[in-house]
Amino acid sequence: MFLQMRPMDFQADGSPRDPKLYGAAQQYAKNQFGEELVFPYYAHVWSVLAVEESGAYAVIGLLGIRNTIDVCLFHVTPRTSDREGLKLAEQARDMMLYRGTAYLQDLGNSGSPILIYVAENAQRYWRRFLKKIGAVPANRFEVKI
Repeated sequence: MFLQMRPMDFQADGSPRDPKLYGAAQQYAKNQFGEELVFPYYAHVWSVLAVEESGAYAVIGLLGIRNTIDVCLFHVTPRTSDREGLKLAEQARDMMLYRGTAYLQDLGNSGSPILIYVAENAQRYWRRFLKKIGAVPANRFEVKI
């Protein structure tokens, strides 16, 4: 037995180039995640196969990569700690979100998820705002390649 990585490739009409691999990958997804995956959601998907000497194989892993916009700098500091200073900071935050959103929409990213970095020690100040914009936690680790 040996391991092999195979790309999930598709025809111009959207049908899989290798229907057997596609079916095995979807079955793996159902077993692991409870549902099939929508492969066009990803920029590219690969299956890790455990291949028998006979050529029979089983999917034992999936790797999916997509391009996600990462708003890695999103920081506002109130000029003063009074009501007016906090209100001004909220307006600045909203202005930045609006401008960034409009820019990303102009680039054709309407409806796409984005990552917004909020420092752990500042999250308590952002809770209401994050809830208001429908943000959900997205656990990620940064790795240099």
